[in-house]
Amino acid sequence: MTTTVLQAQVGAGKTALALRQLLAVMQAQSQRLPRIWVLLATKRQEFAFRERMLAELATTDPIAFFNVEFFNFYELNNRLLNLAGEPPRKINEAARLGILRQVLAGLNQSQDLPFYGSIAHTAGFLRVVASLIDELKQNRVTPEQYSAAAQAPKDHELAMIYAQYQALLQQGHLADREGESWLALESVERHVQLASDVDLLLIDGYDQFTPVQAMLVAALSQRVGQALITLTGLPASVQRVGLRFQQALQQLQSAHEALGTSFTVQQPALDPHPHRQPDLNHLARQLFASQNLQVQPNDRDSVHLIEAPEPAEETAAVLRAVKQKLLQGQAAPEDILVVVRDWHRYQHDIETYTRLYDLPVLRHFAQPIYENPAIVALMRLLQLADVQRPERGFRRRDVLDVLRSPYLAIPGFMDVTWVDLLDRISREKAVISGWAEWETALDPASGAVVALDEDADEEADYLASVDELSDLSLSLETFFGQVTPPAMATVEEYVAWVDALLGSDSLDDGDQGEWYDGVQPEPKHYAVLHCIREGADAHLIRRDVAAIHSLKRLMRGMLETDVLLQSIHMAPQTVSWGAFLADLQLAIKNAMPEAGKANRSGRVLITGATEARGLPHQHVYILGMAEGVFPMPASEDPLYLDSERRALTARGVMLRPGNERSDDDGLFYELVNLAQATLTLSRPTVRDGKAWNPSHLWRRVCDAFVPDSLWTTRYGVGETVPALESAALDEVLLAAVSEAQNGVRAYLIQQHSDLWAHVMHNIQVEQGRLSRQPHDAYTGKLSHPALVAQVQDELGLQRQWSASQLNEYGTCAFRFFASRFLKLEALEEPEEGMDALQLGSLNHAILEQTYRQLGRDGIAISPDSVACAEALDILEEVAQICFVKAPREYGFRPTARWQQEQQVILRRLQLMIQLDFSESAPLPGADRLPYDMELRFGFANSPQVAIPINDEERIYVRGSIDRVDRIGDTLYVIDYKSGSTQIPLREMETGRNFQMMVYLLALEDILRQRGETNLRVGGGFFWHIRNQKDSGKVDMDVHFESIEAARKHLTRHLHHARQGDFRVQPGKVDNARCTSYCDFYQLCRLSVTNQYKYP
Repeated sequence: MTTTVLQAQVGAGKTALALRQLLAVMQAQSQRLPRIWVLLATKRQEFAFRERMLAELATTDPIAFFNVEFFNFYELNNRLLNLAGEPPRKINEAARLGILRQVLAGLNQSQDLPFYGSIAHTAGFLRVVASLIDELKQNRVTPEQYSAAAQAPKDHELAMIYAQYQALLQQGHLADREGESWLALESVERHVQLASDVDLLLIDGYDQFTPVQAMLVAALSQRVGQALITLTGLPASVQRVGLRFQQALQQLQSAHEALGTSFTVQQPALDPHPHRQPDLNHLARQLFASQNLQVQPNDRDSVHLIEAPEPAEETAAVLRAVKQKLLQGQAAPEDILVVVRDWHRYQHDIETYTRLYDLPVLRHFAQPIYENPAIVALMRLLQLADVQRPERGFRRRDVLDVLRSPYLAIPGFMDVTWVDLLDRISREKAVISGWAEWETALDPASGAVVALDEDADEEADYLASVDELSDLSLSLETFFGQVTPPAMATVEEYVAWVDALLGSDSLDDGDQGEWYDGVQPEPKHYAVLHCIREGADAHLIRRDVAAIHSLKRLMRGMLETDVLLQSIHMAPQTVSWGAFLADLQLAIKNAMPEAGKANRSGRVLITGATEARGLPHQHVYILGMAEGVFPMPASEDPLYLDSERRALTARGVMLRPGNERSDDDGLFYELVNLAQATLTLSRPTVRDGKAWNPSHLWRRVCDAFVPDSLWTTRYGVGETVPALESAALDEVLLAAVSEAQNGVRAYLIQQHSDLWAHVMHNIQVEQGRLSRQPHDAYTGKLSHPALVAQVQDELGLQRQWSASQLNEYGTCAFRFFASRFLKLEALEEPEEGMDALQLGSLNHAILEQTYRQLGRDGIAISPDSVACAEALDILEEVAQICFVKAPREYGFRPTARWQQEQQVILRRLQLMIQLDFSESAPLPGADRLPYDMELRFGFANSPQVAIPINDEERIYVRGSIDRVDRIGDTLYVIDYKSGSTQIPLREMETGRNFQMMVYLLALEDILRQRGETNLRVGGGFFWHIRNQKDSGKVDMDVHFESIEAARKHLTRHLHHARQGDFRVQPGKVDNARCTSYCDFYQLCRLSVTNQYKYP
């Protein structure tokens, strides 16, 4: 029979002509129902074709369209083999990759892959080779042909891989998807009666054919009654585009010539786009024309350009335009098509704004399964344990994230307070990973868990009792045991184990026991599907349930793959958990999101560029017309350069170069011709803070018309959407605030009065921060009487103050409020090794014990080399003991650098001792003796101390003085600092640091209580361990004015604090913060608070 090709421009009526031919075939048959096969490139084209067939043809003749079957080429292959009685043993993608992985492993083990051996085990190489084999099969290149054409070492290795892979398929009587095409073609060539009862083979919507597909069409055309193919043709004026259309026609001609089948090309005299908007007809003619003819648009709406800064704003602008067209009644949802070239780039923005704008849409692609939050939670659960390296498993942050997941109901941790308690304990105990560290942190034998403030002048905070620790430890141990898989098992056992963790579906348990026949494990599930359905929106439930069902299908596929590989002796009986998990992760990553199959009626179609071909619409919107998006850069072949591909093609192995495999110009031409009434193009204008140039396709559209004549909508960076263009309430609010439109504000006052009042109130608050108006409740000054009374009660005369609290208020009153009243703290992840607090505690402990021993031995601190040597010996002995106990005592995991860190610590402390026993000591003079170390006051079992802040008031204080030295009848305070930042005396004089003043006055009161009237306090200083320098020296005889100034500042601070005054007005600003580092700088809004407010 003859194959007829109908070639015409896009939208000229090729499909309508083909439908009339279908109708003629159905009317011509009288003895039996005619059999018609229709091949379409995509499911969406199939849906559209069915609708047109019923809508256009059924009105002309009351014919029932029975016996019309729809396929794509892969579905046709399967149908042909079944009709021939040769159903293939087809393998799925997981099985195919599994076989190929075994081939690579075997060749690598036998050292047959010297070129690719180092990467043969990687998932990336596996995918690349699989893609190459697909391409070879599509081009009907046999392993023998490939091997004969091989020249370079990599050619021979790839040919060997291909040959072994194909040999294994043949030995097992298996077929992959492309191999099934070979079998179908061979079956048609052998069975002359196959498909002979088909009256019409209609192929529509294709613009590319592989050699195997072209040969199959040619072979079928010899069997069927008629073969009709529609192909896109280009007008004579169009140049430099349409490579894909030419290649498709040439491929079909070559295949028919090879089989000696009649082949005719008809170019019917169709009126291209008879009802199409004239401007769009002009654009189609001029888009790629060699002679550019610019015209003035006839209709403002015909071609619309939208420019917005980022893809998110661009997507929002396009969808607003769509909604405006729907609301104004200019189009029905079925008339609108939104096309995206780079779906991955735009998918999240599309989902966000279609829901925000409440648009009725059908998205062609669903969310990738690996991005689904339920799947993410499950994969985190499966990755908790590390069966190969247990000390690396159960990482603290991962465990807490899983316990807090709303998708998992974990016994023992259903109450979030228990998870919060576990979080605090594990942070205080510096848990990093491994059950051993968790067990140590929760060991009831160690007593209640105590959290200490970073300053030694705060009371201990008990986090958990012994009973709470026991309960937490038992629950966590049970959980860890349940989510720890066996190190080795069969795939069936692993699938059953994962399925048991998921739990059954209370609404659908029909597949229980369907996948595997092994013994069911005892129930240990976490009710994933129940959690999904509990309290979520309907669309979220549908999304997550579909993702879990997809995961179960993937695991079913893995099980089927394992059974298949076992049957052909290509898989071991058991696999490691790591291998199974890697296969599962790869399957999830490679799982294609399901195309939207729902009825399109009443919805706007949003689809990819290749899926939009052959779907004419009244209104077409194309996003992403920027460089690197549309056209999309051609993907580089990691195996072959284009020159190498051409060389292989010349040797009989057809591998098309990259420029022939991608033709975005031709694709864009097809998309432009889909629009019948309006065409809207959009592009982002900013990328990484720089201008993002338009693509050459955008510029070609502009060049077809008089410059600046096209309707262009531009949005600048940070620009609000005009009120009349707003499609969501939040956009209306922004427009009402930024535009002086009384009508919009009146609408908000009438329809959303509470919301508008809330917005206006917040604006007033922000304006108040920026203005010079006095501080109020929104800048840290409490005004509610009950709150002020509570503050006065807590900060009353009986409160025990620490130096750190006073310093906090002196530095920034709001910082004090956030830390001490709101109890806010920065949550920092524990890290391996010591942190600054642990290092400081270790330094203090070594120095305390060293100087305490010097005091017991009666060794004076003086420039005496013998005394210095004795002190250094004591220091080293004490340090070694402390180093041994430090990891357990301070709760950190030693790193590989621990030995070197000990040497650094010891060396710094040795330098301090040497300096202290020298003429250059920070506290020179006669022989000094250590008087006391870690002198605590204000705590239980320690002196209760009150210091005078003025002539009328004394405040209770607490703290711990690191060291007190005695020279004659005078005592000196020494406070160690681990850091090197100097604390000048001016910090005390300006009321920002009261620590030394508090310690000196507290020591005076302690001496008074002890009755040691023969001793006096002489002064003190801070000594920085890192650089052995001192700072903030205070001499009670010399700096009495500085102390008095500090007491006045402290009196004023306490007065303000007791009045609820925690204003955001630090005494000194450092880079928009009260200090170089502050945990609360994101809360205080200092950067937007006027620092020159009226009192």
